Amino acid sequence: MSEKEKNPVAPYMAVGLSTVVYGIAERKHIKVNLATIEDNIHAAVSMVNINMPVKLIALAEGSLTGFTDEAFDLSHTLAANELFIDIAGGNSHIVDYFGNIMSYSASGYNTMVAAILDIEALRQFRVMNLNSNWMKDLRTEVFRKMYEQPIHPKNLWLEQDPLPHAKVEEIYRENIRCLIKRGSFTEPAHKHKGAHFQSGASSPEEEKWENIKSLWDGWGEEED
Repeated sequence: MSEKEKNPVAPYMAVGLSTVVYGIAERKHIKVNLATIEDNIHAAVSMVNINMPVKLIALAEGSLTGFTDEAFDLSHTLAANELFIDIAGGNSHIVDYFGNIMSYSASGYNTMVAAILDIEALRQFRVMNLNSNWMKDLRTEVFRKMYEQPIHPKNLWLEQDPLPHAKVEEIYRENIRCLIKRGSFTEPAHKHKGAHFQSGASSPEEEKWENIKSLWDGWGEEED
C-alpha cells in the first residue's frame, strides 16, 4: 500500500491497571497475582468498552512478581533464574503527546486508568505543527563533549553475576567522580555521605536467600 493509500488508525481505548501485588518467592506464586489481574481486567474492560473498543491493557511494573528482589537485595541472576518470567505502580498515568494527563489514579488498592488513543492525531501533529513540535528542534550534539568518553563501564556483568547494592554503589560513585574530573559536575561546598545501601537484616546469615525464602513457607498452597 502506498503512502497516499494509507488508512488512518481509528481511535481506541487504552486501559492501565494498578493492582494489589504480593511479592513472590517462586514462580508458582505468580498465579496469586494473576488471579487479581484477571478480575480487574474483566471489571475494567466491562466498564470502559461501552465508550470505545479496548485494544490495549497495560500492567504496572511488578504486577506479576512484586519486588522481592529489591526488598531483599537479591542477586539479579538468582531472581532471573528462580522468580521472574520474560515479560515486561501505583500513581498510574496516561499522558498524551502534548504532555496533558488524560487519565490518572492514585491509590493503595486496585486502580485503573483509561483514555482514548488517537494515533492519527499524533501523526498529524508531528507534520503540521511548527512551534511546539520540539523533536525536530533538538540539538543533541551539545551533549557530545560530555559523553564523547565513556562514563559508566560497559559489560560489567558479562562474565560475573551482578554485585549486591552495597558493593555496586562504589561504581556509581566513581561515575560521579569522573564527571567532576571532566568539569561536567561542580563539587558542592560541603560533602555529605549521601545515598547508601542500608540492610534490614540483623546479620549476614539472615541475608541469605534460603533463610529469606522460608518467610513464604505454606503461602499460596491453599490455591493449589
